[in-house]
Amino acid sequence: MKRDKLTQALYDTLLEISRSGRSELTPTISYTAGIIYPDAFRIARKYGFREVDVLNSLVKLGVLDKSPYDSFVTCPKCGSFRLLSKLQCPRCGSKNLRRTTLVSHISCGYTGPLEDMATSEGYVCKKCGKPLGKEGEGYIVLGRLFTCEECGARFDSPLPAYKCTSCGLEFDYRNANYVVVYKYRVNEKVLKQKAKQLLVELVERAARAEGLIARSPAQAPGKSGYSHPVDIEVTDGKERIYLDVVHDSATAMSEALAAIGKGSDMAANLHVILAPSDVVKKTLRGGENFKAMSYDSAEEAYSKLKQLFREYFKGGKRR
Repeated sequence: MKRDKLTQALYDTLLEISRSGRSELTPTISYTAGIIYPDAFRIARKYGFREVDVLNSLVKLGVLDKSPYDSFVTCPKCGSFRLLSKLQCPRCGSKNLRRTTLVSHISCGYTGPLEDMATSEGYVCKKCGKPLGKEGEGYIVLGRLFTCEECGARFDSPLPAYKCTSCGLEFDYRNANYVVVYKYRVNEKVLKQKAKQLLVELVERAARAEGLIARSPAQAPGKSGYSHPVDIEVTDGKERIYLDVVHDSATAMSEALAAIGKGSDMAANLHVILAPSDVVKKTLRGGENFKAMSYDSAEEAYSKLKQLFREYFKGGKRR
């Protein structure tokens, strides 16, 4: 059952990617949900999976190429991104620090702490009494130092520290979780091929769920004496159904028409064409030589297929 659900989740994700036309999937950060991939998040949750697991499964299939996108610090206790960043003394660990900006007044050459030159009218030079003006024009910054108010240490590189606003944990860089997140580039040449394979697998799983045998690919005998290639044959050992599947892509319409064409010569009791709803409405309104089955999602297709197999093989319904 879990594999059935995974197949559906994988196909629906490819369906979403195909319909969106995206060439790359990038993450967004949500304080409530964490790192999410919008194209896969809803689908993965629907079937009970993490979207990262679904995306990594598509990487294994060759549909997506994975590469580093960004990295973040998260709480080592609860995994939250809700963090307050702090600075601490590298000697004693105190967060009670004072920052000093050392500057040089260009016009008179005086050098001293910028903070000591602050007045109600702005920064004024201690030596000549003139306003410092803008940074880079009236004065230049020579460097910045931090002084620890607890132990007196002076340093230019304080250590980063954090406080989680979700659980209250305080921790430093040594205990922080460092999470690397990835982007996924769509391999368009592989997507269509793998999408069809997953759709075929979906039919096979629906058939096996009803105790039937599925063979793929298969050959359907024709009235003319020629055999026609079909995607799947489903049988109970006596009766059989031939199925062709169509993925929602730019060539879906032509694939559906090709399936109709060969169906006119097939000497089968039932030839089913499983295709996207839009294609069925425009092209596969029904005919004497085939049964059109529409779908908008893998879950819908799986449910309709099981019902078809149940009625045809166990309900005694024949065309």
